Amino acid sequence: MKNYILFLSLFMFVFASCDDGRLYQDRLIVPEEGRVVKLHVNMSGVDTWPDGYTVVLAGFNDDKEYSLIAKSIPNNGDVDMVMAGIGEDVTSIELCVTNRIREHVYSFYTQDFSTVDADTTRVDAGTIDAGMFNAIQQGIFIGKSCVGCHGTSTTAAADLDLKEGVSYNDLVNRPSVIMPEWMRVNPGNSGESMLYQILSSPVSKEWGHDHSQEIESSITLDMLKDWIDSGAKE
Repeated sequence: MKNYILFLSLFMFVFASCDDGRLYQDRLIVPEEGRVVKLHVNMSGVDTWPDGYTVVLAGFNDDKEYSLIAKSIPNNGDVDMVMAGIGEDVTSIELCVTNRIREHVYSFYTQDFSTVDADTTRVDAGTIDAGMFNAIQQGIFIGKSCVGCHGTSTTAAADLDLKEGVSYNDLVNRPSVIMPEWMRVNPGNSGESMLYQILSSPVSKEWGHDHSQEIESSITLDMLKDWIDSGAKE
């Protein structure tokens, strides 16, 4: 009986406390502030990136190391999306790839955002190949001028052509000219892929050119390694 009276008293106290004439929200609502970007783009290759990488619409400051704000691209094909809450410290908007800790890996499209005052900005990025191999082709083979010796010269060095459209077939499951027991790219095994070994170590120094001097960024080397280890898909 005492327990019943105690329970009834507690119930009446709680009820009286709640019924004090004020209204309480059941959840916290945080208003979105800052600028807005409305994006339209036709994407392909979004699904070629392994776990740990994300194709995103992101905002960066001048350091361009970590994204300040980001929203993942949901699928291939036509994409229409909105990213709100973009702060004043964002100086560029990019369609890019980031890793697990939001580090910038590679950009497919960049738009200056440093002088944008409008509340809403529309971005039409056209058609973009966001595939992982395309990032390697553009960021390493072309961006690091590998094609200067391997493709655009009169004779491709080591009979390796890294020009766009032919590089994949010249790399994947093709034996090295200098060390035929090694594949240039052995899908699933970067440790036995000549491409990764000569770019990540000075093994080629005795051949007349140290290829490891071409790429100083560990993030770029990680991208190459992960592409190979995840199956070296085109």
